[in-house]
Amino acid sequence: PADECIWYNKELLKEIEQEYKSEPNPILAGTCLQLAHLYLKQNDTENAGFFADKTADTLCHLTHLPPHYFLYTNLYATKAEISALLNNEEDVIKYATECAERGRKAGKIVPEIDANFILFRFYIKQNQLHKAKHYLDHAATILPESDKSFIYLQLLENKCLYYKTTGNTAAELEQFKLMHEYKMKTHEQASKHRSNYLALAHDLEL
Repeated sequence: PADECIWYNKELLKEIEQEYKSEPNPILAGTCLQLAHLYLKQNDTENAGFFADKTADTLCHLTHLPPHYFLYTNLYATKAEISALLNNEEDVIKYATECAERGRKAGKIVPEIDANFILFRFYIKQNQLHKAKHYLDHAATILPESDKSFIYLQLLENKCLYYKTTGNTAAELEQFKLMHEYKMKTHEQASKHRSNYLALAHDLEL
């Protein structure tokens, strides 16, 4: 439950601040960012914004970290999501663009795809379907065809949302089927890995 996760992260934050005497460090930044993300899930923009700003304040003192460090990309993605909840189009674009650019510098496609998904969902909410489709199509173009990771599932979910919004039931159903197939396949793989693990553990015990 989100409330429980928030409580544990706040307790962790207290311990980190006691140990490091509030000295800026990546662990402090990461915990604050996790809290920002958890509050974002609850649509609590005030607390999400507070911890996102605290993350930014901590990171600005960590000059040894490269500008494309993963905490930076995650921070800007979170700030973009907060701005989307506040219907602040200018900030959504600004932070999503920053997230994507830092991801490209790091040679990572996930931050750039995430940024496009954020912009897609924002414009879907604003009922600006042409702009929403532009960002969805761009995300699909960036994602390699061979990639069948969690980001692929997010792409299918967003496509479902788009077709549902446009009233294209046939296309929505097609994407839903692909989602179901993907989930079944990953579930089978997970079950297979678990069975192999249990068999190995049994052999080791013998």
